Amino acid sequence: MSRLPTPLIERFERQVARDKSGCWLWQGTVSALGYGRITRADFSKAMAHRVAYELYVGPIPAGLELDHLCRVRSCVNPDHLEAVTRRENVLRSKSFAGENAAKSRCIHGHEFTPENTYTRPGSRRRECRACQSERRPKVSKNPVRAWAKAQGIPVTVRGRIPAEIVAAYETRQQAAA
Repeated sequence: MSRLPTPLIERFERQVARDKSGCWLWQGTVSALGYGRITRADFSKAMAHRVAYELYVGPIPAGLELDHLCRVRSCVNPDHLEAVTRRENVLRSKSFAGENAAKSRCIHGHEFTPENTYTRPGSRRRECRACQSERRPKVSKNPVRAWAKAQGIPVTVRGRIPAEIVAAYETRQQAAA
């Protein structure tokens, strides 16, 4: 006489412990990353929170993954699970990308507003416009340096303008007057 396999929902329910916070903590096998694992009727392994969502909510929409809203990986409460895109899941997480996305200010304290935030084409990395303008080289306000540069004369000698260039500039100015 063969024994009938126990239905998945019964095996699932036996492995769940409900706590005061509303989490359904998985008591069965847990992966190295802390997610519950369960064996299906066809002997394939599945993540317990995905099985919970499929049992109590329905199929997981194509292209989406489940996010634990409670941030407890071993929780299998379908009310604590939301189907989201991978990008949304990563941005909500405690990962490097998620923590940076949550920042509202740059490392120098400038606020990330639409006016003060630049995103390079083809990138998702935010840059602070205020910091960019502070890093940008300043245009010389020295008329001698500007004149020499326009003439194609190199003027930088340890930050000083050589005396012969200053003399040439003054000669030009006197001739023009």
